Formats: sequence, structure tokens, C-alpha cells
Amino acid sequence: MDQLGGRVNGQEKDQAAVQYVHVLLFACPQCGEPVVFARLTASRNLEEVDADAASYSCKCGHVGVLLGLRARQHWVEEWHRNDPGGAAQGGTGLTSS
Repeated sequence: MDQLGGRVNGQEKDQAAVQYVHVLLFACPQCGEPVVFARLTASRNLEEVDADAASYSCKCGHVGVLLGLRARQHWVEEWHRNDPGGAAQGGTGLTSS
């Protein structure tokens, strides 16, 4: 399958089947430990997820909400539900903001 959203074997890729997982890395405001948040969307657009609020809970017990824009890192990868092994195309496909 073409990771660029183009044609696959001469046919249009089923855009409805393509989803993207956004992985955001935050630092807990209380203890500074890393907190990871993942969201599955139909869009690869970083800005849409950066504008959303992410609820989190840290192992220190702190619970809160952070704006995606406050993430230290933001990665995006094409997500295929029928591919339980992960990145079957090779490589990670990760895009950092």
C-alpha cells in the first residue's frame, strides 16, 4: 500500500480506511515525568490535534488536561486496523512536529 495516499496497483486507495494515530509526549507539570497520549483520527494534520485538549493521568497521581500544542513532541503514523503487526511497510512513518 502506498504511504503517500496515492494509487495502489493502479487503483485509488480507499481513503475511508486510512486513519492516523497521533502520539503526543508531555511532561507532567507536577513531577516532570513523561506522559504519552495517543489519538486516532481521520486526518494527518498536526494542527488539528495540537488544538485539542488531552486528558492524562501520571504515575505520580496527578490528573489533568493539557492542550496538544504544549506537547514536547508530536508524531503521526498511518494506522491500519487490519495490520496487527504495526508498520508492515517498513520504517516507522513517524512525522515529528
